[in-house]
Amino acid sequence: MAALLSPPVASTTTIVTLKNLKLSNFKGIKSLNLDFTGNASIYGANGLGKTTIADAWFWLFFGKDSANRADFEIKTLLPDGQPEHRLLHEVEATIDVDGQLFTFRKVYQEDWKTQRGAAAEAFTSHTTDHYVNGVPCSMAEYKRKVSEICSEQTFRLVSDPSYFNKVMNWKDRRNLLLEVCGDITDNDVIAAHSQLADLPGILKGRSIEDHKKVAAAEKKQVDEEIKHIPQRIDEVNRALPVIDFTAEGIAALEQTYNQKRTDLQAELSRIDNGAEVTEKRRQITQIDTEILSVKNRQSADLAERQRQDQSALNALQAKGDEASRKVRLLKTEISDTENDAVRYLSNRDECIKAYDLVEAEVFTMAPMALTCPSCDQPIPEDRLEEVRKKAQEEFNLSKSTRLEKVRENGKKAKLAQDACLLKIEDLKAKLIVAEEESNSLAEQIGNEKSKLEAARSSVTVDTTAVDSEIAKLNEQKAGIEQSITALLASTGEEQAKIRNQILEVNDQINGLATKKAHLELYAKSVARVDDLKAQEKKLSGEKERIARELFLIEEFIRAKVAMLTDRINSRFSLVKFKLFDTQVNGGIEECCVCTVDGVPFDGNLNTGNKINAGLDVINSLSRHYGFTSPVFIDNAESVTDILATHGQQIRLVVSKPDQTLRFEAA
Repeated sequence: MAALLSPPVASTTTIVTLKNLKLSNFKGIKSLNLDFTGNASIYGANGLGKTTIADAWFWLFFGKDSANRADFEIKTLLPDGQPEHRLLHEVEATIDVDGQLFTFRKVYQEDWKTQRGAAAEAFTSHTTDHYVNGVPCSMAEYKRKVSEICSEQTFRLVSDPSYFNKVMNWKDRRNLLLEVCGDITDNDVIAAHSQLADLPGILKGRSIEDHKKVAAAEKKQVDEEIKHIPQRIDEVNRALPVIDFTAEGIAALEQTYNQKRTDLQAELSRIDNGAEVTEKRRQITQIDTEILSVKNRQSADLAERQRQDQSALNALQAKGDEASRKVRLLKTEISDTENDAVRYLSNRDECIKAYDLVEAEVFTMAPMALTCPSCDQPIPEDRLEEVRKKAQEEFNLSKSTRLEKVRENGKKAKLAQDACLLKIEDLKAKLIVAEEESNSLAEQIGNEKSKLEAARSSVTVDTTAVDSEIAKLNEQKAGIEQSITALLASTGEEQAKIRNQILEVNDQINGLATKKAHLELYAKSVARVDDLKAQEKKLSGEKERIARELFLIEEFIRAKVAMLTDRINSRFSLVKFKLFDTQVNGGIEECCVCTVDGVPFDGNLNTGNKINAGLDVINSLSRHYGFTSPVFIDNAESVTDILATHGQQIRLVVSKPDQTLRFEAA
């Protein structure tokens, strides 16, 4: 497997190379001593310990194996799977750090002690001894010596091709890329795109995310207000009185009627031929004018009350709609919670059945357990009881563990069911209150509608409801008319005819007052509709402004995504990173997906490309941190052309013909 040309290394880079690696009783390898002069390849069939060599390196410096596990089996195991006791499990490495040699060694062993009252030693625990350049030291001092060379995070990142893409979660990977490649400020993005020049003035010091939330909230409010305006306009239009006349027409009629009345009165005055009668008629005319004024005011007040009653009804209907919505939501939540309670009850019943099944299990000795797994011979009689007892203990332990797990799951299901039942009771109590409130509002709305319909049935002033002022004026008028009747008792039929004509004209003039009230109500309603339309136009402008702001924000986010992605991907020769994901609703969501030729690392990417992707990341991180380390490449046989790295490469290659480990220097 040929390697590509090594990338250049900065002059300030700290270079660590492995010179020697020794293993003793480590994960099944009894003894191994490897000398390195540079890159190397280690060949062997599966199961011979190639990965163990990488595990030894990572355990020596980081306390974990190549899979990043701190809890893994270090001891050598016997054929029965039990560890071989009283062995020293050792790993030692000599490394060159910029020309200076360091030797790190760790020894893992069992601690045997004689307990008080016991005749023989017993295994009690494990100990790990640490040495640097042959000098014993504490674990803390050992870690400090390692960190003086490089921090554990960085050391691991530049020595393990799989660490970045497999061990680190995507958020940590993303933050690391931003640290290594540099983030892009909002000002950088705006300066690079002229179409975003208005954005700083729009943001007014807010962050992009904060202003996006503000704009979204404003849009929701504006949409809600616009939605209700057509309904309000329709309500005003439905309340408009029927108008088949104009103000100009009423004024012309009023002028005609007044002139006609003046002419009739002049004719009557001529006939009457008396100053006293003339004066009394003038008084009657003045009283009629005052009555007309009072009626006009009353008609205008009635129209205003009807408008206020309609407004109050609208507000009450809005409350009723909200109360009905609350009832629907509570019913839905009750139904959902009841379904959850049934599900938790079902889970609990399943746990009870499972518990009974496990409880009913009885230990039986498997026939194969009476045969030695290594030699396939029957177990000697003197060991049968020991084997049976051990199998019995393992069975009891397994059964106890499974019973406890089933019991715990049943308790959790019971607690969840009880919580659902309590929640249902609380929701039902709230539903009763909400339904009562909704029914009460519905009744109030019905009453208000009845009142409003009754008020609309007659727009004219009800003479039975004329106040005391009009009654008093009518009394005065009646008295004057009686006086005139007495004075003119002898005037003849012509005078009576003229008086009747004057009364008819007065009735016609009084009828015009009602039409004036209708016109005033109509004008106010039309003005209200115009106000609502102006408000709708203003809100539409606000909606367009908000839409433009949200569009600019989305454009900004897309521009920043492109700039940031280009900057980060420019630092790598093989891999490309997808840092943002476009959602179904068009929004942008952060992510961190490593790809090679468009294929995601966690998707269908083959093993060879995964290894080279890890090596490409190591090269970039080595340049950034100014630190190179030996790189252990497991499954190296999967790669045709292994990507060259700044540091030493140790390739672990599966080779079926090699039934023992074979070391080959590059």
